[in-house]
Amino acid sequence: ALKQREEPVTELLRGELKAQLLWARGEVAGARKMFTALLSNAQEHPRTELRLRLGLLTLAMLDGDDTQARLQLGRAEHLVKTPYDQALLDHRAGLWQARRGERCGVMRLQKAEELLAASGHLRDLLRVRLALAEVAAAYNYVRPELSNDWQITIVAGRHPVVERTLTD
Repeated sequence: ALKQREEPVTELLRGELKAQLLWARGEVAGARKMFTALLSNAQEHPRTELRLRLGLLTLAMLDGDDTQARLQLGRAEHLVKTPYDQALLDHRAGLWQARRGERCGVMRLQKAEELLAASGHLRDLLRVRLALAEVAAAYNYVRPELSNDWQITIVAGRHPVVERTLTD
């Protein structure tokens, strides 16, 4: 009985890896088709369905399809069962939101970074830090330098929330 329950999960994981390989090769349409086909068999496996939906969210983000991204994000939010699941969701959703200039995107990425660093998920932590670096480069963000002095010095300061609000 245990072997029978593992087989669908194994097939789903293989399919997910194949879809990721297609995506890495630049075959976005093939990856989307495979992710979508796998969803019909993933409903009894919330984490697998979550990863498939996050894959579709990323493909929608790359295509600039905000409607599809919102749809996948809405469905993925209901699949979160653990803090790790939440970190995966915050990573992809935060990157999408930050790329769109939404205020909460960077905060979601930072939340994912904290959880993944504390739990030792190094591969996922690296992905989140790369996403933060991408956003920082796109908007010319810098991290403040902290010292033990009782002095605050701001040089050419900007506030990202105010800046994005004024440009919208």
